[in-house]
Amino acid sequence: MPILVGRNRKENEQLSLRVAREPDVWMHVRGVPGAHVLLQMSRVKGKEPPAEECMQMAAVSAMSEHKPPRL
Repeated sequence: MPILVGRNRKENEQLSLRVAREPDVWMHVRGVPGAHVLLQMSRVKGKEPPAEECMQMAAVSAMSEHKPPRL
């Protein structure tokens, strides 16, 4: 299953408003400005719920895109 990650505002808007379709799963890390993550369920045959591994990979992708800056 494709997992797409927006790395900036423009990519986030594109993922959320142009790429995402029913029944895709959209994720965002609460309280942290940053990545929108999209599990493209619309590209999967059968439309079963995403596997736990896919959900975890998407969550890790969202977190890893926005590490705190080094000081």
